Amino acid sequence: MIAPEDRSKRLRYYYKYRDKMKEKCRIQAKKRYDADPQKKLKQSRKWNMANRNKVKTIKSNWIKRRFFYYKAMMIKSKARGGLSFQKPMALASALMFQWKKQRGLCALTKEKLNRTAQVDHIIPASRGGTDHSDNLQWLCPRANQIKLDMTLRELKAYCLLIASNLSTHPDTP
Repeated sequence: MIAPEDRSKRLRYYYKYRDKMKEKCRIQAKKRYDADPQKKLKQSRKWNMANRNKVKTIKSNWIKRRFFYYKAMMIKSKARGGLSFQKPMALASALMFQWKKQRGLCALTKEKLNRTAQVDHIIPASRGGTDHSDNLQWLCPRANQIKLDMTLRELKAYCLLIASNLSTHPDTP
């Protein structure tokens, strides 16, 4: 990093007044946006199209840094019958608490979870379950795929039925 005395006059001014400048720049940017929002959206789209790889990298880094918040936003943005009256930050905190409560393990298989983990509804949204954090659990993708829209009781009965039929299956060793 460059020592403060080695900086140009303009950079010294910037670092000296940057907190005041941030607010001033934010207000100016908002004025420009409010003057012609369509122009700003076109510029943003144009930049995004010209810098697809950079945008993809920025997005993936953001998702890695804000994993729980990203998952909360995905839950909030889905248009379906389930309801969540929690704000995204509260839901993100609840998801993080649930992760810690489960010790980073899948609720059904007890496998160690990674960033491919999925949020599952204990009472499925299709059956009237809400998107409230009390109705959510972390599952590995495979367990979530098997569970689908079943309740835990139905899943258990289905697994027992499969296990009992496997013992009579001719290909079972």
